[in-house]
This record gives sequence, structure tokens and C-alpha cells, in this order.
Amino acid sequence: MADPAQDPAAAPGDPADPAPGTLEAALARTPPAAPVLQGPGAGKDAPAPGAAHAADADADPVDAAPAPAPAAEHGGLTPPPPPKPARPARGPQAWSLRLRIFLFFGLIALAGAAAIAGGAWFAASRLDPAAREAALPALTLGAVMGALGLAAVTLWVWTRFDQHVARPIDRLAQDLTARARVDAGPAGAGVDTAPGRWLGALAPAAAEAAEALHGARGALGRAVAAETAALHARRKRLETVINGLPEAVVICTRDHRVLLYNARAMAQLPGGGEGIGLARPLRRWLRTEPLDHAVSRLAEGDAAEAEILCAAADGSRMYRGRLAPLEFDEAESGGGAYVFAFRDATEEMEGHAARDQLLEEALEALRRSAANIGALLAARRGAGDPALAGALDDALDAETEGLSALVTELGRRQDAAIAAHWPMSATHPEEIAAALAGRCAADGIVLDPGEGIANGPALVCDMLSILATLEAAAKAAAGAGGPAAGQPLKLSLRPAGRDGAARDEAALTLEWQGKPLGAEALDEALSRRLGVGLRGLTGREALAHHGAGLWSEAGGGRARLVLPLPLAETLAAAPRPDAARPEFYDFELMRQPVASWADERPLRELSFVVFDTETTGLSPSGGDEIVQIAAARVLGGRVVPGEQFDALVNPGRRIPPASTKFHGLTDADVADAPGFDVVGRDFHAFAEGSVLVAHNAPFDMAFLRRKEADLGLRFDNPVADTVAISARLDPTTGKHTLDDLCARYGVEIPPELRHTALGDAVATAEVFARLIPALEAEGIRTLGDLLSVSQRIEAIRREQAKY
Repeated sequence: MADPAQDPAAAPGDPADPAPGTLEAALARTPPAAPVLQGPGAGKDAPAPGAAHAADADADPVDAAPAPAPAAEHGGLTPPPPPKPARPARGPQAWSLRLRIFLFFGLIALAGAAAIAGGAWFAASRLDPAAREAALPALTLGAVMGALGLAAVTLWVWTRFDQHVARPIDRLAQDLTARARVDAGPAGAGVDTAPGRWLGALAPAAAEAAEALHGARGALGRAVAAETAALHARRKRLETVINGLPEAVVICTRDHRVLLYNARAMAQLPGGGEGIGLARPLRRWLRTEPLDHAVSRLAEGDAAEAEILCAAADGSRMYRGRLAPLEFDEAESGGGAYVFAFRDATEEMEGHAARDQLLEEALEALRRSAANIGALLAARRGAGDPALAGALDDALDAETEGLSALVTELGRRQDAAIAAHWPMSATHPEEIAAALAGRCAADGIVLDPGEGIANGPALVCDMLSILATLEAAAKAAAGAGGPAAGQPLKLSLRPAGRDGAARDEAALTLEWQGKPLGAEALDEALSRRLGVGLRGLTGREALAHHGAGLWSEAGGGRARLVLPLPLAETLAAAPRPDAARPEFYDFELMRQPVASWADERPLRELSFVVFDTETTGLSPSGGDEIVQIAAARVLGGRVVPGEQFDALVNPGRRIPPASTKFHGLTDADVADAPGFDVVGRDFHAFAEGSVLVAHNAPFDMAFLRRKEADLGLRFDNPVADTVAISARLDPTTGKHTLDDLCARYGVEIPPELRHTALGDAVATAEVFARLIPALEAEGIRTLGDLLSVSQRIEAIRREQAKY
């Protein structure tokens, strides 16, 4: 800000003295109350922003809107909840310092004028009537001239005092208040002392106080960081354990809000768990009636856990799992919680159904065939005519052949059913080679890994039965004198077996130098029971379960046994602990009630979805469309890592070059993207139960609300605008672009992410998380506070739009 002493233009019309009719002036005249929210539908009434913003509503929608106070450095400690604010001042105590000083000087001027008038009156009263009548015009003129001169001097002194004292004090107070609310980091730790250079030691003292506060915060932050390092390490270990669990696990409150989930749960739930997050309702993915029943049953009985079967919400999958209640301190648990460990049982149940159907068909067919054979035998015994007896014999032969074919077909179907539902997993060939070498070594057989084993593709198999089958074959080869003396067996992985393997198969090959294994010896080896843990399976049965075969080959002085197995498309793995991923648990959510829009809900108990759009232009009513929408989630006053939404949208029209220059998106980028009829539904589901937040929210909400009829959905969430929040918190500055807010609140946007929907949404979310403590310091602590102020903000905007 320019120093008033050197910049005469920075007088009543500059940001420190809002001009009449502006939003700042209206806010400055109104007592402190909350800032920012628009209630449902408010965005439709808001005037369109006037700033150039081809695909993102960064620009300030009002003239010279105000700026926020500095805040915590990006990535720094979240400040503790502020103390409860004092009751707002009323009457003269609520007047600004400058107004009170102005009134003080005005009183001096009035008192001086009264003194001059009194002096003239006293002088006139001392004269005789004739002289008084002659001197009265002169005395009156002198009194008026003296009063005007006094008023001019007073006005000049007040102007100098206001420029050099009152306004600098006001600015210092604002700076100190801002730094008391949130620490803006090293870049914003100091106080600008230039405007207060005429205040003597006051400005340096304020700067020292700000530096001391920043230093104290830094020391406190270091102490807290040191004390929480061990907790953070334990948290990381817990996250690793949770992520590495072989079962899908969720922990929920009794009303099915998610408190914890792991990567397996995300993979098992329909749609890959898309949209799952903390505090979100589990019923979006699972039918919760079986869970409710199990929780009630466990609460009434002595059982520690319950086996349950439940369906996906869309009916596409079935899950089998165990549910156990978790008992916490009732005061903080909000009614308790439960843990549900589950797995996808769809294929298992389909396998049971297929086997049941096969058994039913087999019994019916055998019953029918047995009845036919019995009838034919009875007729044959009583047949005296040789011709009839011959016909009956032919019918018996045909029925017997049909029965044999039926048994063969039923056996084939049984093998196929077992193979389809036999428990298998993706296994690396290195694991098979290492385990097989250990088994063979116990029998004195040397086995070396060959080509394709190291870093080979994963195979789909039941590793235990395949190992036992290969071990039996290796023993048979060694026992039959196959390998030459001192020659090891070699296990290789090759892309083709006998007559070439399918593209989605690879062949495990046991190879040696020496005689090949004969067909009889191989058949005998595969007919043996495989041992403990395999339920009496033979090698041949194990191969049948895999739909595979094992055969012997020879050539070039070398013999080999070939076993083709299917390749795994991908080998699923839980996210690495250090990889970008959602935050998997937050037990503080147990203390929070079910999401609702009750006015008394504190801000820190609300879920916020902070979003941004990129568009083809500035006019939703003129046919412009969304080309990208992204969002981040703020919960408990902090940005939730990994819970983001980001989607390109095909607008169904060309993107103007002017807009492409702004956000970088071209027609080719969105050519294969879905339309907003798909993306809009996904975003609506992501934002369910949350307050929507945007920078210049009326702009973005105008696009969303024009799509409500097409979607058959309403975006009736409460809506918060960071521009309006900034205007409420600091009504003395006119800088409110997203870049301005990020600079004040210590949030950095990488240049390559600026003017992308996700980059701007994440930056706005970080800013908004830092605004919450400042709002609380102003007494704006609940959703109701925000909604009540939103009405005033919108009224001011509508009035301003008239000028």
C-alpha cells in the first residue's frame, strides 16, 4: 500500500478507505458476522463475474473486493482452534479508530467555533448599543472568518493525523491481527513498518512482536514435530499393516460411516471402490441390512463375531465376511463401531450353484437312464420271441452307451467346474523355482533356474498342487535314470509348449541331459497321491483342476517335461506405503454426528468438497460448457490426502482458441472424454453430503445448475465462496484472486498446474483449510453463521450490480 503522506491519491478512495457503494464499504459498515456461504440456489441469483476467466473463476466478482490475512505456511502445522472470541462491540465501541478520531477533531472544530462565537458575543455585550450596532457586522464577519479558519486548520491537521497516525495504526492492527490468526511462514512473518514511520517506536515494536510471535510459533512447531515423530512412525507402520492385510477390511460407525478402509477393500468393492472415503456411507457400495442384523444380534448375545453374507449395493457381487463390534468409550464413540473383514464370494457362490445344478442334472439323467434300463431288462426276461429279444438287446446296448456318454459328459463338466472355481492366484515363476529346488534338494536332486524364470511373467495356478505335481515328475525322472550322472535338472519358462501354446499361456519346462521319461513312468507318477494338505489329490487331478496337461518331449540329446499354465494379466498388489494414496483412517470421526445441514454444526465437523471448473468460455447461458471439473475434500479442517475427483468432459462443441490459451485444453484432449451427463453424476456422488466450496463460486455453480434438468439431479448442497470469505475477513484490501490468496496464505501452486481444474481445486482447498481458523476467530464457527452471512453478501452483490 502507498504511504498516504507520499501518495495523495491514497486518501478516502484507496483500499484503506472503501468508496461508497462498494462491497468493502458495505462490509465495513456492518458489524462482524460470518462471510461466505450461499445457501442452496444463491448462485443462480449472483451476478456474472466481470473478470476475464475463460475457464476458471479466479477473478474477483466484485469491485475492489477485500483480501485475507496471512496464514500458515503450506505444509506447516495446523494451528490449534482459536480461543472463543469476545462478544462483538456495540454502539460507539464498534466505531472504527479513524471515525472516532475524525469525530474528535470535529468536536474540537465545533468547540473552537463556539468559543469564537462566544468571544464575539461577549465583546459585543461590552459595547454601548450605538457602538454595538455599528460593530456587529464586523464582529460577525470576524467570528465567521475565525470559525472557518479554525475549521480549515482542524481539517488540515486531521488529514495529516489520519495519514500519519490513524491509518498506519489501523494497518498495523490489521497486520498483527492477521498474524495472530494464522502464521504465514517466513515470507510473511514481518510487519510492514513503512506506513508507520511517523509513529515513533510503535511500528518497530509491532514488527518485533510479530517476529517474536513467529519465532514462538516456530519453536512450538519444532517441539510438537519432535514429540509427534514417534507417533507418525507408528502411524506409518499401522498404515503399512492395514494395507498389507490379505483381506478387505473396513471399520465403520454403527450408522455405517467409514472410519477406516484398506487397499484391498477398495479393490474388492464394486467399481474398485471409486469414491470411497472417510465419513462416507458404506451403503453406497454394500447392502447394509445384513450388517445391521449382525450388529444387533451381537449386541444381544455373547458371540464375539458373526459370519455374514451381503450383496453389493447394485447386486453385482456377493461378499462373505466376519463382523465384530468395537467397543470404545461411549462418550467419544458416538454409539460404537464395528470391523468388517470380507472377501468377494461371487465366483465361489457361482461355483456352488454350478455344482448343485450339475448334481441335479446328473441325478435326473441317471434316474431316467436307470428306469429305462430296468424296464428293458424286465421286458428282456419275459421275451420269448428271438426277434423281440434281439431288439431289446439292441435297446439295452444303446441305453448303456448313452449312460456311458452321459457319465463322461458329466465328468467333463465336473472337471471344468472345478477348474473354473479352483482357488488360484498369480504366482511368480521365481517363487515356484525356489520352492521346487528346496523340495528336490531334500531328495538329493539338484535343480537350477533356467531362462525366463528371473523376472518372468506371473502365472495363474494353485502353487501348492503344481509344486507337488512337478516334484513327483522330477522324482520320477531321477528314479528312471533320466538325467546323466552329475547333471542337474533345469526349470525354465518358455512362451510355447507342444504344438505352440496360446498367447495367454507360458510353459514351465523341466529339462535335463539324458533319457526322456517314458509315458508309463509319467502316468504312474501322476497317478500317485500328492501328500499332506492336498486332500488326497493325484497329480492328474491337480492338472485337471488347472485345465492343463503334462507331457514328455525329447530332442537334441535333451529331455524335457512341459506344463503350460495361463499368464496372469496383472499381479494385484496393495499400494506401497510411500505411494500417493487416500488417507485410510480417522477415528476422530466417531465423535461427529451424522452429516446434516443443521445450522449448529461446527465448521470442523463438516465435510467440504472444494472444486473448480475449466470451461469453453464465460457465459453458461450463452452456450459455454464445462471441459474439466476437479475437486479435493476438506474434512476436520484439513485437506484429506488422495480423496480427489478429476475428469475431462467432452463439451459437445469446439473449444475456442482463446480459452485453450487460458487452460491449455484442446478439442483433441477431450475428444474421447465422456459428456457431462456421465461426469456430472459422478461428481454429484462425490460431493454428496458435503458443502461445496469454490473460488468465485457463482461462476462455477451457474454451469452446474444449468445441467440439473439434464441430469435429473440437484446440486442443492450449501455453497461457500472463498472470495466472499476473504471479503468478510478483511474488508480493507481489493486483492482477491486465487493467486493473491495463495500468496497470503503460504500456498504454492506449481506453474504447470495453474489454471488446471485439479491444480486450482487443490490450491483452493489448502487456502480454505487455512481460512477456517480465521473464520472461527471472527466468531464464524458454524454452518448457520456462514449461511446467515451469505444472505447479506448476496444482497450486497445484487445492490452493487445496479450501479
